[in-house]
Amino acid sequence: MNHRDKLEKIKRLMDGTSGAEHDQIRSMYERLEKKYGQSDHAARGHNKEKVRFAADGYLEHSMYVLAILSVTGSAIYDDVFEEGHKFIEIPATRSEAERIQVVYESYCPLMKEEAWPLLAAFAVKYGFIPEDFVLDPSVPPTDDSVIRKSMQFADHLEN
Repeated sequence: MNHRDKLEKIKRLMDGTSGAEHDQIRSMYERLEKKYGQSDHAARGHNKEKVRFAADGYLEHSMYVLAILSVTGSAIYDDVFEEGHKFIEIPATRSEAERIQVVYESYCPLMKEEAWPLLAAFAVKYGFIPEDFVLDPSVPPTDDSVIRKSMQFADHLEN
């Protein structure tokens, strides 16, 4: 049995006790932790480190913030700008970082699909653009379609 297994076994034993017995087992657990030179968290890769997620735009940034909140229970993050890119940086375990990425990748396409019609309706409602120049809200925009409509709108403004 390796030291990680021993620590796990002692921890399970400690979790099932209370009072003086719990304190005695906890003391033994802490001694063994110190002896082996690592906590059970380190043994299982649960140490937090700075993790970065690339946020390419406002929607992506917002989705990462929501994913971080849902996984860690906190919306505290730092915006980091490096070499022309924007990153969200948080302290997280490897497990948390992986779960955040999974949540992001699962929901970001859905958010983009649902946000586009709302953005188009907002732009028309408040007069940013005439309704004729709104892309079909049922189809997510492509670079070509956005450029084509932008050029049409620019021509409209010049006339």
